[in-house]
Amino acid sequence: MDRRNMHRLRFYQEELFLTKKRLFGAKSIKQVRFLQDRINFLQTRIDELENGKSLGRF
Repeated sequence: MDRRNMHRLRFYQEELFLTKKRLFGAKSIKQVRFLQDRINFLQTRIDELENGKSLGRF
């Protein structure tokens, strides 16, 4: 894994942690759904990086 992907992986992991933390403070169903979608997106990106797949563009 090159340095750029390592930085991306770290960024996604931090974002995932913060998003999970915000999920517990959500005050509406709309916020919960948005945060759940964000968590799924971030987890997918993390899995792709860990498995060495190319991410392409954001």
